[in-house]
Amino acid sequence: MAAHFQSAIVLFGDSLTQAWSTGSLAHLMSEVYMRKMDVLNRGFGGYTTEWCLPIFNKIFARKDAQAGLPPVKLVTIWFGANDATLPPCTQALSLDKYVANLNHYISSLVEPASDYYQPEARIVVITPPPIVHSMRLEQPLPPHVPKGEQGKERNLEYTRKFKDACLEVGRAWDVKTGGKIKVLDTWTTIVDAAGGEKDDLLRPLYSDGLHFTAQGYRAIFDGLMKVIISSWEDLNPVTMKQTIPRYVAGTKEWAWHTTPPLLAGKAWAEIDPENPTAALKDKAAAHLKDEL
Repeated sequence: MAAHFQSAIVLFGDSLTQAWSTGSLAHLMSEVYMRKMDVLNRGFGGYTTEWCLPIFNKIFARKDAQAGLPPVKLVTIWFGANDATLPPCTQALSLDKYVANLNHYISSLVEPASDYYQPEARIVVITPPPIVHSMRLEQPLPPHVPKGEQGKERNLEYTRKFKDACLEVGRAWDVKTGGKIKVLDTWTTIVDAAGGEKDDLLRPLYSDGLHFTAQGYRAIFDGLMKVIISSWEDLNPVTMKQTIPRYVAGTKEWAWHTTPPLLAGKAWAEIDPENPTAALKDKAAAHLKDEL
């Protein structure tokens, strides 16, 4: 079992969250929070808010079991792409049920009376993005879509209703919690990045009309970073202190090693390379004390 080392970020959602390929949201989040917080990918491809209800209780520790575990500092909740499918698709979920499930997840994390209350967590609820219908028609027939129904399982305007509902849920909780909950409108984010809502403009951001390319994920990531940095300065990855100090060269022999301005002159530059253990032990203890 791994020891408690640093705080955690939990990415909770469907396949849009699950992807961990180069340039995906999970990849970009892991990179920007490297050695600052652990990014836990809890994305489940094909799942809906309904199907993830029994999984939720396995992802987050109960209040009575949280002692000694890494505190969750940030949660993203990104569902709706599958919930917004149309019958007879097996993933189809009513708008009311989608809203109820989102409210359940959020209330479970932020309300002190909940068994799964995460006292330090801030949450970003992410809306389902627009689909590119012409690209969906070009894809092989999914096994859960009846023959002849290709492309009919999703509808842009129906997905928009789920996006609008997600925005309402997130904004209501933002007010209710005094700013602990924010919402990212991926619809606006993607359309702005593409330069419009037409399919030919959106295509470069999508791999199949539903899932994103690295370019699409970059737009989502940039939008998420804007929400986080503008809302919670202590979660700003640019200014956040690393759990363990980064190597920073302090001699001419290591002059080739580039150093970010925020780290220049710190940590390793002060450590005797002939006897690093003692100094590093002290520095690690100080950093981890602050982290815990």
